[in-house]
Amino acid sequence: MTERYADKQIKLFSLTSNLPIAEKISKASGIPLGKISSRQFSDGEIMINIEETVRGDDLYIIQSTSFPVNDNLWELLIMIDAWKRA
Repeated sequence: MTERYADKQIKLFSLTSNLPIAEKISKASGIPLGKISSRQFSDGEIMINIEETVRGDDLYIIQSTSFPVNDNLWELLIMIDAWKRA
């Protein structure tokens, strides 16, 4: 069940850098991880699709900016962009 706070759903998403930690946070909070698909093309471009409705929800993204910093940061920024466009 997705948690609700002040008439908004709380959704939790994890990107590729810290999936084990995200799963622990999900289990401890009782909030299931959201469904996304992520693909990295041979030229290094990243595509992220959010596979559920997030409009009007509170969204929390778990992503480390540790090594490789550039890749992880770009993945986070692309996820934020996908969320804002949803």
